[in-house]
Amino acid sequence: YYDMNLCLAPCINNISISDYDNYISSVNSVLTGTDQTLIKELTNKMNNASMELKFEERMAGGFKITPKDGSYVLSFTEDDFVNFFQSFLRPKAKKILFSGV
Repeated sequence: YYDMNLCLAPCINNISISDYDNYISSVNSVLTGTDQTLIKELTNKMNNASMELKFEERMAGGFKITPKDGSYVLSFTEDDFVNFFQSFLRPKAKKILFSGV
């Protein structure tokens, strides 16, 4: 298990006894609900790693890009973005993310 990073390997002295005791105490505190520090730390890491979508108020109408000769128009409104984004999602993810929209 040590080679798969699933064990701290105290049996081969990979971790000091005091560090292992601290680790076991923190795990016990989490399991008994007496310490929320680890849960808060993991929640912060998860929140920092997740994606956040924001729209600027002044961009609510989207934007259009057209060359001078008018040969094409690139339009990107909020609806365009949502439709594009949804096209890459699985049905269950769409339901979770956009059920209240």
